[in-house]
Amino acid sequence: MAANLPFKRVVSFLQKCFFDAHPFPQNPKFRKRKIKSEISKSILPNLSSFPIQYLTNSCGLSLDSAIKASNRVVLEEKNKKRFDSVVLFLKSHNFSNAHIIRLIEKHPAVLNCRITSNLEPKLRFLVENGIKGLYLPRLVVASPAILFRSLKAQLKPAMGVPERRIEELLVLQPRCLYQDISRIKYAVKMIRCMGVKPTDVKYIHNLRVIMSHSKLSWKRKVSVFESLGWSTEEVISTFTRTPHCLSCSEKKLRNAMDYFVNTVKVDRETIIGYPKVLTYSIEKRVVPRFTVWKILIERKLTKCTRFIWMLNISEKEFIDLYVTKYSTEIPYLLQIYMQSKGGSIRAV
Repeated sequence: MAANLPFKRVVSFLQKCFFDAHPFPQNPKFRKRKIKSEISKSILPNLSSFPIQYLTNSCGLSLDSAIKASNRVVLEEKNKKRFDSVVLFLKSHNFSNAHIIRLIEKHPAVLNCRITSNLEPKLRFLVENGIKGLYLPRLVVASPAILFRSLKAQLKPAMGVPERRIEELLVLQPRCLYQDISRIKYAVKMIRCMGVKPTDVKYIHNLRVIMSHSKLSWKRKVSVFESLGWSTEEVISTFTRTPHCLSCSEKKLRNAMDYFVNTVKVDRETIIGYPKVLTYSIEKRVVPRFTVWKILIERKLTKCTRFIWMLNISEKEFIDLYVTKYSTEIPYLLQIYMQSKGGSIRAV
């Protein structure tokens, strides 16, 4: 945008010289051109205006970013001391110049925030709950809306989550803090009804997943499991133990169940016992490892009779224990494995 400014100025200058200074008879066509000229001049930013000058010189924004930001906020020169105070306050809380630039680019209204009644109590609350050092500016820059939410109604209550869990929740999903409070309360109540306690390791992950679903989408996801043979109790048990299962799309869940039941020949009870396998990539993890496992079973080279166990180890462990270990007996096993992953031997 900045690169086009000189050209726009030239156009504006020519329009002013040849139309404004030497007006033609006021016929309809001329009036249209004049109106168009006036509109063009009205949207051309004044580069010497206080907002643009302040954003570039005092805050470090590029000209292009300053122009965009100035169109989204009212910055009056009489309030310059307040803006300066906000910038200094942020710097005193580990916000680097880059952090401040990014924050203002995303939410320029932050410069109009009151320090005593807004910024100071909210940042203090975050610090007291474990968001310290560089984590503080990272969180605020990632989700500036935190600074524009009610401390009493949305931040402090922490949605019913104990204070010791707030840090984990903020780091994992800062957006939860500016969701509708009724939705947050619904998620907390729902988890409580499932028997999950705030002290449980999976509590925050359960909360995140439920908050990422509307009531309707949650019911649809549960219906998918029930259509695959799960009872309501089994769905709840699966969710409390492996919450990310319900983050998978309906298509992924159906494809995974189809492959495990019809190709791998794993019974439903086993999958319910190890629901995490539903979250793995069928193409990149399940199929390649199943291909290797079948070959080893046919050659009677492994005593691992439960394929599910092979899925839970890391890539390096799998290759070491089930591929390179048998390179003498099956020299081409590595090639088969990599080809089934859609890669090459060099990728190992």
